[in-house]
Amino acid sequence: MRHIARYVESAIHIFAFCLLSGAFVPLWRPPIVYAGVPPEEDLLQQALFLFTFLSGIAVSVRTPLGLLVILRRPNILVAILCIYAILSSIWSAAPEATLRRSLALLLTITYGSALAYKYNYRQILYFLSAAYTLMLLSSVLIALFAPTVGIMGLPHPGAWRGVFGDKIWLGRASALGILVYASLILEERRIRRAASLALLCMSAVALIKSNAVAAQVALSLALGVLLTVWLWPFIRRIRIALLLEIPIIGLVSIILITLNLGAILERLDRDTTLTGRIPLWGVLLHYIQDQALLGYGYGAFWQSGDVRSGAVWYRAGWDAWQSHNFYIEIALSLGIPGLLLWIIVLTTVIWASIFVSVYLRIHHSAFCLPVIIFLSIYSATDSSILYWNSIGTLFFFLPLLFFQYKIRRISPRSDTAIKVGVPLDRIAPDG
Repeated sequence: MRHIARYVESAIHIFAFCLLSGAFVPLWRPPIVYAGVPPEEDLLQQALFLFTFLSGIAVSVRTPLGLLVILRRPNILVAILCIYAILSSIWSAAPEATLRRSLALLLTITYGSALAYKYNYRQILYFLSAAYTLMLLSSVLIALFAPTVGIMGLPHPGAWRGVFGDKIWLGRASALGILVYASLILEERRIRRAASLALLCMSAVALIKSNAVAAQVALSLALGVLLTVWLWPFIRRIRIALLLEIPIIGLVSIILITLNLGAILERLDRDTTLTGRIPLWGVLLHYIQDQALLGYGYGAFWQSGDVRSGAVWYRAGWDAWQSHNFYIEIALSLGIPGLLLWIIVLTTVIWASIFVSVYLRIHHSAFCLPVIIFLSIYSATDSSILYWNSIGTLFFFLPLLFFQYKIRRISPRSDTAIKVGVPLDRIAPDG
């Protein structure tokens, strides 16, 4: 019975990760406006999300006492962000949508808290590995054997989308899958490394065939961070030189990219407007100025049939269903104070990732910082990856939640053992 219970528990989390990634649902329900979230009238998808979240939380905390521990000790910054999002329904342009999406954000973070409370990074990586294997293998097979379903037509003819609603969803899922498999290759033994390498190659094929350039660029930088994190214990003699070189290399890279931007974009088959994003951002900045203090409410700016959306489309020259920049999106939703709060949370998350993966060197935590770097860069061109019920939001808060529920309650007796890097992953949950 215990084995069956474990299989059911694993299946629930794997299904939750697939659902949060936007996989499979577009095959049997109409895809939504580009954001990967259930449309407001689709109660079936809303019920599916709610059931999956509650099931994932239930199998993680198991007892009311475990849930009480999570609710009793929230991270202060995360709690302020959630409360601010919920309160924004008071002045929101669409109060019902804001309240619903704020609660979805709270539920996503609660699910992440339950994962951080119950599991270590190795277990979470195994769940993610199984989920991405299911999603990406299915996408490759559908693209090869059912091209009318798995390959897009206009305006992106030939781009793979697999079991997702759009090529960008497949692209970012492939990129995140590569980070998961690369982390397993660095941490696991020889046999599992071979399997992870094969899956990484499959993910790379899916990423290339999706033609998702933003995901490819963000992934290349994230892989560099992953390699640095893994090599950090072995490069003690050159750490200071490396830290001094990184800003110089970054500055030189920015200068070279700026001077050769046209040629680079042409090579990537993109124009100087980043496929219409730059004119869109210019239009949206004016709307941010109009509601700089409070914003339009969390997730309320883009509403189907709204007059404001129509005006944005007219001025930008195309129909956009999101800001294609999460930092602009959060400023539209919660105003400049909300953007500053998000930047503070981002800084804290980066610090927690460095502390967990570089300083404590917890097993299988090397992927924390690269994932945060990937999300920070990728979200500059696609805001939907950090929406209220997205896998990106779960990834984003996980290092901070892991620090909150695992590391902060280490007893002094465990302190010596942690310095050699072993037992922190085996700490049992409270209660």
